[in-house]
Amino acid sequence: MQGEGALLHKAADYGISMVRMPPRPGTGGQSTTPTSQETPPVRPKDPPKQPPQPQGRLVKLTARMGSQPTDGLKGWLGVNMEAVELPLALSLGLVNGDGALILGTLVGSPAAQAGLRFGDIVVGLNGRAVRDMNDLRQQVMQASPGSEAALEVWRVATDENDFVQTLRRLADGGNAHVMYRLGRFHAGGNGVPRDDTQAVQWYRKGSDAGNLSAMTALAGALLDGRGTGIDQQEALRLLRTAAAGNHAEAMNRLGNILHEGRITQKDALEAARLFTKAAEAGHVPSMVDLARMYYNGDGVQTDLTKAALWYKQAADLGSAPGMVGLGWLYEHGKGVETDVGKAAMLYRRAADLGNSVAMVDLGLLYVQGKGVEKNEFTAVSLYRKAIALNNSMAMNNLAWMLQAGRGVERRDPEEAAELMMKALDRRNEFSRQRMTQYSNTWSREFRQALQRRLQDAGFYTGRIDGEFRQSTIAAIDAYFNRNR
Repeated sequence: MQGEGALLHKAADYGISMVRMPPRPGTGGQSTTPTSQETPPVRPKDPPKQPPQPQGRLVKLTARMGSQPTDGLKGWLGVNMEAVELPLALSLGLVNGDGALILGTLVGSPAAQAGLRFGDIVVGLNGRAVRDMNDLRQQVMQASPGSEAALEVWRVATDENDFVQTLRRLADGGNAHVMYRLGRFHAGGNGVPRDDTQAVQWYRKGSDAGNLSAMTALAGALLDGRGTGIDQQEALRLLRTAAAGNHAEAMNRLGNILHEGRITQKDALEAARLFTKAAEAGHVPSMVDLARMYYNGDGVQTDLTKAALWYKQAADLGSAPGMVGLGWLYEHGKGVETDVGKAAMLYRRAADLGNSVAMVDLGLLYVQGKGVEKNEFTAVSLYRKAIALNNSMAMNNLAWMLQAGRGVERRDPEEAAELMMKALDRRNEFSRQRMTQYSNTWSREFRQALQRRLQDAGFYTGRIDGEFRQSTIAAIDAYFNRNR
């Protein structure tokens, strides 16, 4: 393969590529000794005292927009956030699950300077309601850097520590969903020290109380051995229980297990059914998984039009993988008309959301001058951003650019070889093929540098001559497969 062809991906690399119930109030009790023959009526016990519902209030904050690190023309707040599910919203005094839950702010960011903090729920921006975190992200990015933004925030605590204490009071009072949420906060180190063991304890409490989200989270911990021992069969039982209760994430996790055939018998048909049910309920990751199954004809009949429809639905809801999948279909004219410009737009949107696959795909378009003006320096910049996110294809592509001196100030076969070793270390099959079957399209200086690194790693003992004979190819394969 010559020239730019060495950067091409396989199609599969693009988006075709996871208690007892609280006691009821007593209705009986002991009576005093009667003074007559009639038994006096039994006086019911007083119901247990419930913790008072938190009194939330609407707070208005003003932030001066910063500039997006990946694009200085777009607005930036500097927050870590996630969706607000309805049960949590109701527990905190809101009437719906709209808004974005703030998990933290970056030091010195516009959000931190405005006084936004952990536990706040952003429900409005500049007089416009915020539907969810993706809506907030899009509104922020559309704002001009330097402009003032009026934030409407639902706040239930005086400070971050008080927010955690508020949740603990609710959990101690029997709120099973808040038990699950406390587990999530401990698992992510949000507002509390990161502690997987503590997270599992809260998940167990919520699961024992019948909370399906807690069951699903506990299953994930049991599968990975985070904060507890590995118990795959118990995890599977919990997922089946939660999925039977129509919990969307549980259906998705169980669907992926059945699709992979990892810890139970493979069942692509059941996986597709679960993905469909979860997707139709609005679960965005399931939309992406279902689109992939329609693309591959796995568990369902191949239908590229349906694949495009599900990718689009996910993309419209702010899913970066959905944008990447739909972009790839537009780039290659599969299930939709060919429109490379639209593909580039979708890749750029996903890249702005931090998706490393989109950065690589967009970088390749800049190398080829397809759908965008050819600019190899921009491609190199995108590859470096993706490498910072540990994307092995970006390592492969930047290695090609560096050894050929494209999009960079000068050739750098040494850095190129270092990147290729990292791509092989991450078992990038495309990179292994480049090195074992098409190495003659790479520079001799690069091949010599790679041989030296293979030698330093203890896999190559031959001459450092840049000739990839059988001994070099065997060394590459041994390095690639060493941890299997």
